[in-house]
Amino acid sequence: MLTKIDKIEEIWELYTYKKFDKIIKIVEEEKNELEVNPHFKDLYLLASMEIQFNKNIELPVNSIFSDLTSAMYYYHNKNYYQSARKLANWLFNKGFFADWIVKRFFESVRESQQYDLLLKVSLHLLKQYPENPDFIQYLFYSYYHLNDYEKAISVFEQYREFFNEENLQMVGYIYLKQKKYEDAERIFLRVYKKITGKEYQNYYPVLESKYRNVYKELKEKYNKNELNQKDLIEFGMACLFTGDYKTALQIFTKVKSLMEKNILNL
Repeated sequence: MLTKIDKIEEIWELYTYKKFDKIIKIVEEEKNELEVNPHFKDLYLLASMEIQFNKNIELPVNSIFSDLTSAMYYYHNKNYYQSARKLANWLFNKGFFADWIVKRFFESVRESQQYDLLLKVSLHLLKQYPENPDFIQYLFYSYYHLNDYEKAISVFEQYREFFNEENLQMVGYIYLKQKKYEDAERIFLRVYKKITGKEYQNYYPVLESKYRNVYKELKEKYNKNELNQKDLIEFGMACLFTGDYKTALQIFTKVKSLMEKNILNL
C-alpha cells in the first residue's frame, strides 16, 4: 500500500508528464485527503488549472507546492511579473521540476523583463545540470539583456554548439556593437546555414558576389520601406559583405527587436 508521500510523488510525476486528467481522477478518489491534506489540494489545483483555468480559486499558503500553484495561477492570469518570481522561488528552492515548467519561467521572465531573476536561476540550475542546452542559452540570454556582453560572449565561446538561431543573431549583434566585424560576419553565416540548410564554407566567394550585387537594390528598397522580413535579413548580410557596418548594425538591431516580439520567425 502506498504511503501519502508515495502517492504525492506518484501524482507529481504525472504532473511533470502533463497527465492532468489522470491526476484529477486519482485525487478525487482520495476525497478525505483532498479535504485535509494541503499537498493533495495543491496538486489537484495545479492539474485543474491546466484543464480549465478558474480565476476564483483560493491560493495555498502552507503546502510544499504553494509557490508553484501560485506561479501557475499568475501565469494563466497573464501576471508574468508575479509568475516569474514565484517560479524562481520554486526552481531555486525545490529539487524537482519539468522542462515545460522551466520554459514557462523563461516565458514569464521574458514578458516581464526580469533578467536578473533569470541570471540567478540559470546559474543555480547549471550547477546541477552543467550541459543542459536550455539553461546555457538562458544564461547567455540573461547576460545579453543585462548588457554584460563580455560574459555573454564567454558563454557562447564555451558552449557555441548549443546555440539556436535567435541567440546566434544576438551573438552577431554583440560583435557588431563591439566592431568585431569579421566575427559578426562569421556568426551571421552560421545563421544562414541554419536557416537555409546550405553550407557556406565552400561557397563564400559566391555569397560575397551575390550580396555585393544585390546591396544597392536592397538599400533602395530599404530606404523606401519596401523590404519584407526575408529581404531584411538579406539586406543585413549584404551590408556586412560590402562593409556598410553602420547600416548592418541598424538592420540586425531591428531584426533582434522583431524576433523578441515574436514578429519575425526565421
